[in-house]
Amino acid sequence: MAAVAGRRLFGSILRIRSQTSRMSFGSWGGGKDTDRAGAIRETGDAFAKREKAEEERYFKKLQKEQFSKLKDDVSSEIKHHEQQIKHHEEALKRHKKRLADMGKDD
Repeated sequence: MAAVAGRRLFGSILRIRSQTSRMSFGSWGGGKDTDRAGAIRETGDAFAKREKAEEERYFKKLQKEQFSKLKDDVSSEIKHHEQQIKHHEEALKRHKKRLADMGKDD
């Protein structure tokens, strides 16, 4: 009984396979359909190349803007630190003068 059921199942699988393979190859028809499929594929490649180029331009522009902003930020940090150095140098002069003035009183 199991052997008969197995043969039926195997036969059904073979029929399904042959029908699907005929459907897939039969739907292509003649040369005109395959020629159009190649043209669509080539057009898709052109669109993909264009899209890739636009994407690269976008990211290059974005990177350039980010780099410019980074340079501006670093420049402002340098100015800030230079101002702090100036303030610290002035404070050092004041403290040294004060210390020198304290020594004179002795």
